[in-house]
Amino acid sequence: MATYQIKRGDTLHQVAERHGLTPQQLAELNGFREFKQFRAGQRVYIPDYAYDYYEYPRESEYATRYYDDIRYDIRTRRRRCHHGEDIPIIYSYCNLAKRPKSFRYPDGRRVGFVVSHHGREIRRWDDHDFGYHKSGVFMLGPGECRTYRSSWDLRDHRGYYVSHGPHIIRAYDRSYSKRYVEADVEVLGIETGPSKVYSPCSRSNMLRNPDFEKWLDRNVPENWSAVNVKRSSRAHSGNYAAELGAAADKRAILSQSVPGASGRIYEVTFWASENLLLGRVSDFKLEVAIYVYNDRGRQIGRVDPVYRPESLPNGTYQQFTFSTGLLPSGTDWMELRFEFRPGTGNISSVLVDDVSLKCKY
Repeated sequence: MATYQIKRGDTLHQVAERHGLTPQQLAELNGFREFKQFRAGQRVYIPDYAYDYYEYPRESEYATRYYDDIRYDIRTRRRRCHHGEDIPIIYSYCNLAKRPKSFRYPDGRRVGFVVSHHGREIRRWDDHDFGYHKSGVFMLGPGECRTYRSSWDLRDHRGYYVSHGPHIIRAYDRSYSKRYVEADVEVLGIETGPSKVYSPCSRSNMLRNPDFEKWLDRNVPENWSAVNVKRSSRAHSGNYAAELGAAADKRAILSQSVPGASGRIYEVTFWASENLLLGRVSDFKLEVAIYVYNDRGRQIGRVDPVYRPESLPNGTYQQFTFSTGLLPSGTDWMELRFEFRPGTGNISSVLVDDVSLKCKY
């Protein structure tokens, strides 16, 4: 996050306008409770996130806490979210002191996230799920900030969609787990979520962004939930594909939810390729599954062919297709999920592109 030193004659309105902010946003970002706190010689913080930090201030949730001259911020892209959507999370901390601050990370994990509902923890993850950081002591200089991005797919630790109602997302630095900041979000149920925009047996592709051409950032394709996934230019068609196994020894998940109907048969088609360098070790399995849910978010069925390394060509794409069979009574929606499961010593990853989910009968 950049800083700006206030000059004599500067006003809050002038500085805010100069950096594309409103005075209220600039005051909120820097913890000003009164305009008289804005004075010459002081340094103020200006957002420099890859996301447009103030693109969505009205519908987002924002909170700040201070510990030992460090400001901790959390912002979600939206305050309310429906099942089938993700809540992007931006978490940052800034050193407001005049001396460096040290942070110790014995295992490389730097940031943790916890979701709770009515005081009960229902989901926990950390930044190691999305990539690696070196272990050791990290120094944060005066005026320096660190920003981390994540997202919550509205599921609990079992993979089920959470109950409707208020939830709390807590973010914390793992060096000081008691120093946390929380955002309140509300989960709106399926009945108030995205309407079923497809016909009872849609012959068109029901997936959004099926060719992975649109990305929120380099690790999350638009309209998909993703863990340990990265954007790849080795596409089957177009510019990009999704690479599962960005960290080759970590589990990866790529999923999207769509409406479904009882008694229908759906067909899944996708293109996949193994990404293995010559002489490296390949030990993984790729599971491609359809999870079926009722209108209460309870899983009532699953269709899951499993593709193993020997059936995935290395360096070239191959098309795969499977059908669900008749979906059970009570079906309301379904989730297409790609899951990459590495074995010991695995170095390879999997590329997926041009995915299709259509009603067959």
